[in-house]
Amino acid sequence: MTNIIVCVTPLQMLITENIIRKIGGNFIVIIITYDDNAKYHFYYERLKESLAQVKYFHVKSNTKVARFFNILKFKSWFESEIKLNKFQICCVSSIENPFVLAILSSCKYRELRTFDDGTANINCNSVYYRPLNISFLERMARYFSGIRMNRDDIRQQSSLHYTIYPGYKNIIDRVETINLLDSAKEYKIDDGFLKENLNNNNISLFLGQPIKDIRSYLVGDSFELFVKNRNIQYYFPHPREREKLVDIPSIQTDLIFEDFLAQLFIIKPSVDLVIYTFFSGAALNVMNYHNVKIISLINDGLEEGFKDSYDLLFESKRIKKEYF
Repeated sequence: MTNIIVCVTPLQMLITENIIRKIGGNFIVIIITYDDNAKYHFYYERLKESLAQVKYFHVKSNTKVARFFNILKFKSWFESEIKLNKFQICCVSSIENPFVLAILSSCKYRELRTFDDGTANINCNSVYYRPLNISFLERMARYFSGIRMNRDDIRQQSSLHYTIYPGYKNIIDRVETINLLDSAKEYKIDDGFLKENLNNNNISLFLGQPIKDIRSYLVGDSFELFVKNRNIQYYFPHPREREKLVDIPSIQTDLIFEDFLAQLFIIKPSVDLVIYTFFSGAALNVMNYHNVKIISLINDGLEEGFKDSYDLLFESKRIKKEYF
């Protein structure tokens, strides 16, 4: 019997590659994207190499009303694209996503499993750990769009959770660790930037993230001076990051950060890497990679505005803080 996995982000797609290899057998992969960019298409094409049947749906709605009709359109698309409605294993990650809930409400499966959506899975202050609170209007929208499942149903039904955060409490107790380095070993990437630009064995980079009004948290040119004094060599931007904070060379690649580093360690296994960031969750995703030092940059404004995010980072003894 066929298995089905639902992905909403490129990180989930990377984890999916590992799950497919772990479970084996026939797979259908549904990719739901809100931000149709090159990274999504890169991992979409790579997932097709796994011999899975891969389907891609771009969510274009921006309002709640438009989203309601988009879910109806999605359900019709799902039924027309996926002729099966019974599966052996169903794996999902974004357990509050209405499109994920629509799939779970539309098909039958013998076993439900979950996997990490990112740091929300291990942040006890995230929406995944709060009491379920569905407004009357949302309940009506779910009813008329045929959504019968909710986040708590998924947590109760999930028999196993795949995680990239070993040692952390997760949404269910029974977990199995996924090693993201396994994908890098499976897929040898001919990344020109990796081969041509990273020539030394001591590399430092700043890991960006999409923070609204980030400039309001930076005092004068303190950040630029810090980058200059530390001789940080590269900037790895987030796909949704709209403003480059400092004038250093950007790393342009279709690989997401976790995969980029894994490929780097294949090409240059002895490299020593220092990662600077504010509080990017991707830093937690790679904290167990070898030869990696992670430094979280902080000032009074950032500490006050994003206390929960910083607290989560500093739960790991491998991540150090530095004021700028």
